[in-house]
Amino acid sequence: MSTPVPSNPKIYHIVHVDRLASIIADSHLFSDADFAERSPDSTTIGLDAIKRRRLHELRLSSHSDVFVGECVPFY
Repeated sequence: MSTPVPSNPKIYHIVHVDRLASIIADSHLFSDADFAERSPDSTTIGLDAIKRRRLHELRLSSHSDVFVGECVPFY
């Protein structure tokens, strides 16, 4: 049984305010993996241990060659 899609869904992406200018300038959201290469000294949101697991251990069940940290999370 699938859940029906709401007519006006609210979609969120959590990001530190110091990343807003680059998001607007690039017109693009980057994954944590991409952002670590682009701007390693920027402020991140989240616990380091969780971020490391997402970047180096946890893979997508649907794409076993992709780490979770290589995707942009939406909530």
